[in-house]
Amino acid sequence: MKRMKTFWTYFLLFVCLYLFVSLCTYIGTKQLQRDLINYEILTESPQIAIEESKATYSKGYISGKITNNTGSMLENTVIKLSFYNSDKKYIDSKYKKIKYLNVDATEKFNFIYGYSNVDYITVELVDEIPR
Repeated sequence: MKRMKTFWTYFLLFVCLYLFVSLCTYIGTKQLQRDLINYEILTESPQIAIEESKATYSKGYISGKITNNTGSMLENTVIKLSFYNSDKKYIDSKYKKIKYLNVDATEKFNFIYGYSNVDYITVELVDEIPR
């Protein structure tokens, strides 16, 4: 009986320690993120809206939505994000393919990138992903 009590005591301490470390890590990394407000949307129709954009020194994410206001169904549309540093030098691009987007439909998108020193982003639609 004493061994079981000792086991559960250590188990409970381990779980509490795990939760404490996870909480501290979450709080510490959340404070390092900054809002990335330097972006430009190069496409007017269909409508693209950036809802949230966060960046750290070495990675970041962008979430938004695309709304089809063109009056016709879109097929095989590709959202292209181009990343630039503070000197406006091109870093790289990421793509997300949208197979179908009905008239007046809205679809959310998320991009996670792992580039350093991203300071400026352009968002546009292209016909296909380059090989």
